Amino acid sequence: IRQHLATQLLPLSIVCMVEGVGPLQDSSQLYLDNPSLPKHYHKQGYKIVTSTIITHLNTLIMDVDIDVRRAASEALVGLSLQLERDDIAIICLPIPLRLAHSKTSKNKGDSEELRVTAANLLAELSGSSELGHVAPSLVQEHIMPCVLALCLDSSFRVRRGAAQALPRVLGGCLFEDAQTKILPAFEKLSRDDMYRVRKSTGECLVDMSRSMMILASHDKTRKENIKALRRNLLIPIANRLLDDTNKFVRHGMMQFLGPFIASFYPLQEGNRALHATLPGGTDTTVEAPPPVEGSSCGIGAQFFPHASSMVSRLNSSMSSAGSSPTPTPASFTAPSPVLSDMEQLQQRLPPFMRANRMSILTLRTVVAHRESNPPD
Repeated sequence: IRQHLATQLLPLSIVCMVEGVGPLQDSSQLYLDNPSLPKHYHKQGYKIVTSTIITHLNTLIMDVDIDVRRAASEALVGLSLQLERDDIAIICLPIPLRLAHSKTSKNKGDSEELRVTAANLLAELSGSSELGHVAPSLVQEHIMPCVLALCLDSSFRVRRGAAQALPRVLGGCLFEDAQTKILPAFEKLSRDDMYRVRKSTGECLVDMSRSMMILASHDKTRKENIKALRRNLLIPIANRLLDDTNKFVRHGMMQFLGPFIASFYPLQEGNRALHATLPGGTDTTVEAPPPVEGSSCGIGAQFFPHASSMVSRLNSSMSSAGSSPTPTPASFTAPSPVLSDMEQLQQRLPPFMRANRMSILTLRTVVAHRESNPPD
């Protein structure tokens, strides 16, 4: 019940504070899917959200049940995308900052879980800076120091959560902070005494590599310096984890070695030309969605389904923050699309034949593109 309540607080908040939004689910879902839409706030409703509903979210985030905390955290991050930008530092940010300092608890395990929740929340708020919802100054002055402090926590679970948050924080920081603070902290965690922390850094190398390229896109004058820093720091970490004494660390790094190598492949440069010749582009009969500008995934992510979800977290525009909508019965039946004879024949092909053909065409195009675009 508490978990379901947490999932409903975000759409309830939108209905309360945004004028013109009715109680129907489709009405609030539009703002959940597109948080950048212009909004006209209802003064009294906005006050209710920022005073009453945020208090309930604060209570649910500290719940003893992990599913309740996760649902409340997602609602808080989604709410931060809907509020006025200047209010995020006053209303949303203090909650994870308080959780990060929650060391005075009767149950040691509970306080550790709250600090892990704080690391996840701070990472999500940092990722929101990509869309301009969170000011970079908040990341540099408040979020980054807190996450760096969690990297030194006595609990390995907290350090592991901080390691997973570092790539998101790096994307919203300056080059100097990334070079002198975040990357040294990440390198230190890759040498942590607890193997689970080292394993987590290996799994985050893809995120860190993509995040550094996001940083390079913001600071074009130091793009080559950032690329060199990425090679000189991340590749030795990967090599060391591949030779780790613990088999779980080695196997974890092996699972993400392919995505890590692919992250050095410059798929974003000339991305539209590549998409035009890929299966699903203009040369085939099957339509595919156009490439997302500034995407941190690239084409290579499709070859590594176990890592694509981690990589996509770096670009906040690729995922809408918010809770899952409550299932409702469909009010109408969507009409079936009219297919040509060729499309009908292609649909009747066995799935393995269609997948094999698409894979061959994709690989051939990617290899041609790779030969003309050397890795970073």
